[in-house]
Amino acid sequence: MASDKNPENAPWRWEWFFEDPSQHREERGWGGPDWINSYISFARIEEMHKGDVVIAYQAGEGIVGLIYLDSDGYQYIEGDEFDTFDLKPVPL
Repeated sequence: MASDKNPENAPWRWEWFFEDPSQHREERGWGGPDWINSYISFARIEEMHKGDVVIAYQAGEGIVGLIYLDSDGYQYIEGDEFDTFDLKPVPL
């Protein structure tokens, strides 16, 4: 889920990714310790597998697109929580 009103992180919108996936993938990692801080999210990311479909949800708007995972969920810092994943550079 993306939110443009998240007080902890800079605002981010899925539409930026869908406009130019390669640019925004390089600018912002998908997850990591600065973005993910929920134990529920850690558990979900650990279960993610390359090829799974991600539902792009924008707070206040709902589902705005679909995209495939380009990796399994993984640990940004080895030995830490599962908090990171890669998306295919082209949306569905």
